[in-house]
Amino acid sequence: MQKVLLAALSAKNIHKTLAPWCLKAYIDVKNYYPDFLEYSEEGYSISVFESSINDKIENIVAEICAAQPDVVGFSCYIWNITMVREIVANLRILLPECKIYFGGPEPLDNNSIAENNIKLSDCPSPYTDEFFASFAIGKMGLIANQLIYYESSRGCPYSCSFCLSSVKDGVEYLPLERVKSEINILLSHGARCIKFVDRTFNSNRRRAIEIFKFIFGLDTDCTFHFEVAADLFDDEQLEIISKMPVGRVQFEVGIQSVNLKTILTVCRETHTNRALNNISKMSSFANCHIHVDLIAGLPFDSMSTFAEAINRCLAAKPHMLQIGFLKMLKGSAMREYADAFDEYKYSELPPYEVLESNSMSADDFCTLKRIEEVVDKYYNTGMASYSIDFASEKLFCDAYKFFKEFSEYYCEKVSDKSSMKLSYTLLRDFLTAKFSEEKNQIEHNIKLDCLLHDPKGMLPAGIESFRDKGAEADIRAKSEYKNIRVEKFVFDKSKRLFIYNNKSLVTNAYDMIILRTGGVA
Repeated sequence: MQKVLLAALSAKNIHKTLAPWCLKAYIDVKNYYPDFLEYSEEGYSISVFESSINDKIENIVAEICAAQPDVVGFSCYIWNITMVREIVANLRILLPECKIYFGGPEPLDNNSIAENNIKLSDCPSPYTDEFFASFAIGKMGLIANQLIYYESSRGCPYSCSFCLSSVKDGVEYLPLERVKSEINILLSHGARCIKFVDRTFNSNRRRAIEIFKFIFGLDTDCTFHFEVAADLFDDEQLEIISKMPVGRVQFEVGIQSVNLKTILTVCRETHTNRALNNISKMSSFANCHIHVDLIAGLPFDSMSTFAEAINRCLAAKPHMLQIGFLKMLKGSAMREYADAFDEYKYSELPPYEVLESNSMSADDFCTLKRIEEVVDKYYNTGMASYSIDFASEKLFCDAYKFFKEFSEYYCEKVSDKSSMKLSYTLLRDFLTAKFSEEKNQIEHNIKLDCLLHDPKGMLPAGIESFRDKGAEADIRAKSEYKNIRVEKFVFDKSKRLFIYNNKSLVTNAYDMIILRTGGVA
């Protein structure tokens, strides 16, 4: 009997790769004999091997060799192809008789599994008993610790030239009843975070509403993640979202660019103003985490237009702003565009990231890399929300300018391993050096941010603590709150209770209650 091993090399151990389980389910259920297997009366056995790019190559090779497979298949992507190359080089030495095949958008050579015309609705469910049993032997153990991918539709109705989803025409959908059934199965096995991998989940309005209503009615603490086009939301969808339990849903929204010439050049269909307006509305609901994406390096996006994009996105108050960098993906129209006009320089190695565009220099990209690091550290974690709002709106009157100047300061001062206390100290020092007359309010906001996010309350040197331990004892005696801190704030003459039980699923901050105002006790 031939032994087939489908190898999944995920970006992280907490990500449960879906592709090999889909392929295995199809082969098992449909009694399909793959073209890459030699026919044998004994047939074959097929299993899935799961690992991640964070594991040691020698360990991965050893585990695959121990299974003694006759055939190994790899799912190849920009994030794992370099590692796959090294693994395969070793396997060809250690298992010279083993046949090795490749699938995915980054095939290693011509020995690839050809794409077929199987309809999505004809694919059996990958969520089999064997799929769920695999959690017991995986590195994360419980399904509750993993991000579970779910595909309810395949393809995208749009044709953005930088995305490989535009290569496939049309969109296929799973029947709604199957979607509901499979979600219930995942929940019954303990799934706590389900990410829909649909490229534009809400492109079909009625279908999105139906799934939102189903998710709203569930009795679960699971979070559902969707990639959406925010400009497609209407009042009915927003009304449903506004009523969702806190943390039930979260949204990833691709804005990418706000420059009209850029949007037209990359064949992107979007109404930017409507999208940002809807992001602002959803953020105000305070029940769902909003993640917004921008892509640096698209055609005709300059530093000035990208600065505008950062400002407009942050003005909508999403909880996370991801500044990504254009990848010249194999097979994408963007790569053909760049090669045809010789206006771009990009890495020849995965992930094929742009180095210079037709309107941004290499120095510009270095600047944006620094900004991206600081945005990710301070904004996306939520750790400095009060301080960032004050700096962006009152001190600099420009979010991009604040992040640009602070990123230059930060990258000069920071070490590889900076503590939370040091991170707050650097922000305080930077702001007070430039705006000494606003020192008291700057330190007030730093203190507020620190105590909202750090249960240890390690305030930066120079920021004085006025902890009221007597009030804490009274509160502990009269309530269920035990892990708390009561702090007096001189700037606004307030006393605040910080409750360190559970972080907000939306903002990552702990609970805070203003106890009283009008004087410092």
